[in-house]
Amino acid sequence: MAEYTETTNESWFSRITSSVFGIIVGFVLLAGSGIGLFWNEGRTVKEAAKLDEGEKVVITVPGDRVDPANEGKLVHVSAVVGTEENLVDEKFGVAAPAGAVRLNREVQMYQWDEDQKTTTHKNANGSTTKTTTYSYHKRWSSTRINSGNFKRSGYSNPSNWPASSNLFLANQARLGAFGFGADLVSRLSESAPVVLDPGQVKLDSLENKGRIEGDTIYAGADSKIPQIGDLRITFTTTPRSAATIVARQAGETFKGYMTTVQRELLLVSSGEKSSQVMFAEARTANALISWAIRVGGFIVMWIGLGLIMGPLTVLADIIPFLGSIVGAGTKFIAGVLAFVLSVTIIAVGWFASRPLLGISLVVLAVGLIVWLVIRNNKKKQQQMPPALSSPPALEPPPLNM
Repeated sequence: MAEYTETTNESWFSRITSSVFGIIVGFVLLAGSGIGLFWNEGRTVKEAAKLDEGEKVVITVPGDRVDPANEGKLVHVSAVVGTEENLVDEKFGVAAPAGAVRLNREVQMYQWDEDQKTTTHKNANGSTTKTTTYSYHKRWSSTRINSGNFKRSGYSNPSNWPASSNLFLANQARLGAFGFGADLVSRLSESAPVVLDPGQVKLDSLENKGRIEGDTIYAGADSKIPQIGDLRITFTTTPRSAATIVARQAGETFKGYMTTVQRELLLVSSGEKSSQVMFAEARTANALISWAIRVGGFIVMWIGLGLIMGPLTVLADIIPFLGSIVGAGTKFIAGVLAFVLSVTIIAVGWFASRPLLGISLVVLAVGLIVWLVIRNNKKKQQQMPPALSSPPALEPPPLNM
């Protein structure tokens, strides 16, 4: 692996200027993350409400016939999905098995890639010295890596590809007796490799450098010792197999079902699954998305607050060890503030999205606090000793005359 190292210096004044600009960026990140966190709670609630409503009204219907009585209803259908179309990649002459509804061509090229690692050293005068190490290695990639942006020349990737990845979908597939359009086929996850037929595969576009190796078309001198520009092409397919859908019956096909919360419901999955499993998987996906946005919002907010506090660290860097202490402190404070703000915004968004439930919880919480206070006061009164009665007044002793 080749490496190249570059060292740059940044003055203290330049760092101050950059940190002031960073404040603006920080406020933008802070506002954006706050809006995103608040929006996410509404999205999560509506998505959950959509699924709850759908599960209450969905009906399971057989896939071997279309019943006009179910027109416009939310239906659950499990059946075999397939097509009479022949899916063929004309460029390479590769055909999907009979009945398959999707054929995918993936093309990868062996290319140079650049990684960089930067370390920063603080100097006594508040300036910094950055050392960036660029390393170059070879790897397979299905997308073009632009070597023109590399820091160092001498690591060039081909600009033209003899072939690119492509996806072929059946337009007239059927799920049992129902039509199953290409937009629905694209949602299926099942795939299997295509067995290549040497008598059918076309290699002309690879300038006679291509050959079949197992389930792969390889273009290059030696697949065991790949060189920059070598290609490997593989094909996968979604064969005729069981699939499940939850959607609105629209004629002989399916469309999205509009719920009362104005969110469209359309669930598609490979395999034969009950409606309960379909909704359970959708709820799990909703929860994962919700938490991903929450965590992402918190991290963005942390970064934003760190940028806002950035000038404090730069000012303290006149004394390097003091700058390190201030820097660690601002990161910690930014993290705590980001956590508090994130939780607060999530709570506000949660209450705004569930006003009745939110008010009920507040009333319940206040009632619980009042009850605990009253109960605690009663206990204190019961534990107090009874008041001592006043001792009898003592008469003065008689005077001896």
